Amino acid sequence: MKKLALSLLLGVSLIVVTACSPAGNTSTSSSESTTISTQERINVDLKVVNEGQEVANQELETTETTSLLDIMEKEHTLEVDNGMIISIDGTKQDEKAGLYWTYTINSEWAEKGAGETFLKDGDQIEFTYGKFE
Repeated sequence: MKKLALSLLLGVSLIVVTACSPAGNTSTSSSESTTISTQERINVDLKVVNEGQEVANQELETTETTSLLDIMEKEHTLEVDNGMIISIDGTKQDEKAGLYWTYTINSEWAEKGAGETFLKDGDQIEFTYGKFE
């Protein structure tokens, strides 16, 4: 009888411990975490040209999930209107004079606003302020 009670107590204890532990292994090892963050990191080149003068030329480390607008906000002082960059580092577009900020990625005109643009490793971005007709 004693053995039966002891066996039942042990069995119930085992069930309680098992039921209270988390299901599955949810932890990520340090090496797995490092590999994931390393895979997400990319390098891009960012140039800012104001009326023919190069004012910034930077190699930046970022991720493919960070928008170009977020990168620019981190690196430069911006004014944004309806998702469009209208001022970089104090130089604001001048509609009357036809001066605007535009940008290219790998020498091709951007098809989206900076907030909707996500980069790939090795991309070369150039923001240019000048006449746009």
